Amino acid sequence: MINYTRLTACLKNLVGFRSSDSSCQVPLSPSLNICDSGRYVTSMPGITPQMIEDAIPSDYANINSYLDAVMQEEPVNALKDFIKRHKEFTQARHFLDNLDVVKQEQYPTNLVTKGGRFVGIEFTPGSSDNIATWIRAIGVQFTAVNNTLRLYLFNSSLIDPLASAVLTTHNRIVSLQWIDWSPNSWAMNYKSMDTGTGSRFFLGYFENDLVGQACDTHMVGNCCGNEVWYKSYQDLCRVRGVVFEPGALNGAQLPDLKKVGYTDQTFGLHVKLSITCDITDTICQNKLMFDSVVQKKVAMRIYNDFMNSNRQNRNSTISRDMAAYNMEQIGKEYIDDIKSLQFDFSGIDRYCMPCKAGGLTTSTQI
Repeated sequence: MINYTRLTACLKNLVGFRSSDSSCQVPLSPSLNICDSGRYVTSMPGITPQMIEDAIPSDYANINSYLDAVMQEEPVNALKDFIKRHKEFTQARHFLDNLDVVKQEQYPTNLVTKGGRFVGIEFTPGSSDNIATWIRAIGVQFTAVNNTLRLYLFNSSLIDPLASAVLTTHNRIVSLQWIDWSPNSWAMNYKSMDTGTGSRFFLGYFENDLVGQACDTHMVGNCCGNEVWYKSYQDLCRVRGVVFEPGALNGAQLPDLKKVGYTDQTFGLHVKLSITCDITDTICQNKLMFDSVVQKKVAMRIYNDFMNSNRQNRNSTISRDMAAYNMEQIGKEYIDDIKSLQFDFSGIDRYCMPCKAGGLTTSTQI
């Protein structure tokens, strides 16, 4: 699994653009001049500021909005091409999918008495550098519509919420309603570039924000023949109900962790989880190895837009044949680069790469 939101951020300035000295052209945003690798797209054959201007599709306001969009999309597309070609080498494992840790049979007539607390579910990822737990969907059972209720995802190493979102589509009373969630924003890792190693995550809401009451939902425990199933996910991510009393709260920031309480209650919340390998940070830590393919991928996008542009002028008409030739040559070099990329997977632990021996590499023998 790859967290493409995080991957987009870490690849944003891998390659850059040099500004034109011409006073006739719109100056590039300073952020487009930033280049972590020293590779500039404008160093590629035929990629000039004027050519880029001629390539801009009609739905972009100017060169900056166009290149911002290109740099959001194409670096990640280059990584997708690499992963697609070498997926047999990554051997990314999928452990559990759509796991629901809350009992299926609840009693809607049993309600939770509100007490001005923060309530929800705690997640503690197992000690693997490359395993991630993703919140795929959230289910709620409340006695009133709560389409303005904000859910929070706190991390024990961050004072402000890691993420939050409002239940805008909630429209069912008492009955369970599932709401799809954005997996890229609600991923929980034992070790990541965003949070502390071995930290805990808390999904929940502030009871003062809740309209009505929550149905008294409970987790499936380690009993009554559930031992194997319970152990299958608790070893990968420990999950339990959590409550912070009013004295532990600090506005909408992380509650006082010293005052945490645990329970099998989930306060009207259900979750569907996926537990899988996540090699996003390993890729980000080695992003410089992708500078050449990202440079070429971006150049190919610009050439393609240029060839299909409705902007007609003498310069663009004359240079289309040369652009077609350059695009073909860069495309061939891009494929060769993708094939020959060597990636050391020794940073991926035994859970996600159980058969590795000193790190796997790719070669041109594909």
